[in-house]
Amino acid sequence: MTDPAALEELHAKRAEALKSFADRLNPKSPAALFDVLRDSTAQHVWQDARWSAAPPSGKALPASEIGELLDALRRLRFGVQRHYAIIAVQEHFNAPGVRSTWLHRGADALTVAMLIASLLLALSLLFGLEGWDRALIALAASCAAGVAAFRTLEEGLRYGDDALRMAWYLAAIDALEADYDRLQASGRIRLHRELEALAYREMREFLTSHHRARFVLQ
Repeated sequence: MTDPAALEELHAKRAEALKSFADRLNPKSPAALFDVLRDSTAQHVWQDARWSAAPPSGKALPASEIGELLDALRRLRFGVQRHYAIIAVQEHFNAPGVRSTWLHRGADALTVAMLIASLLLALSLLFGLEGWDRALIALAASCAAGVAAFRTLEEGLRYGDDALRMAWYLAAIDALEADYDRLQASGRIRLHRELEALAYREMREFLTSHHRARFVLQ
C-alpha cells in the first residue's frame, strides 16, 4: 500500500478494532482463561466461530491486492512469531533454557558444598575439633535450603519445559513456512490458518505452564 492517506486510515481502523476487541474480552478474561486451560484438545482456535471451518466470504479483491495482503500477513504473523520464538531460544539471561541451566548448576554447586560441609562436620566430631560443629551445621543446613529452593523454582517455573516448547515452536514455524513461496493464494491462506492453530496451541501450553507455576509457588 503506497497511498499515505489510505495507510493511515487502515492503521486507525486496526487500532479501533483492537480496542473494541480488548473492551469485549477484558470483562470475560478470567472465564476465557479457564476456557483455554480446559481446551485440552486445542479446538477453540477461533474467537469468531464463523472462522472455524473456513474464512467468511467477503468482497472479491484483485490478485495484486491479495498478494500484497498475504505478504503483509506473512511478515506480521510468520515473521513476528518466528522472532518471538528465536528470542526465547537464544543464549541470553532471560531465555528459559539459560535460566534452567543456571538453576541446575546452582543446585548442583550447593549440593557439593553441602556434602563437603557434612564431611568436614563428621571429621570435626571425629577428631574433637571444638568450635567448628555449629558453623558447619549451619553451612550444611543453608546449602540444603538453597538446593531445595533452586529445585522448587525449576520444577515450579518449568524453565526447561519452556525451552523445549519454544524450540519445538520455532521448528514447527519453519516447517510450516517451507512451502509458502511455491503455493498460490488459496494454499497460502491455508498455511496462515494452520499458523493460527499452531500459535493457539503454543499459547495454551504457555498459559497452562504459567498457571501450574503459580499454583506450585503460591
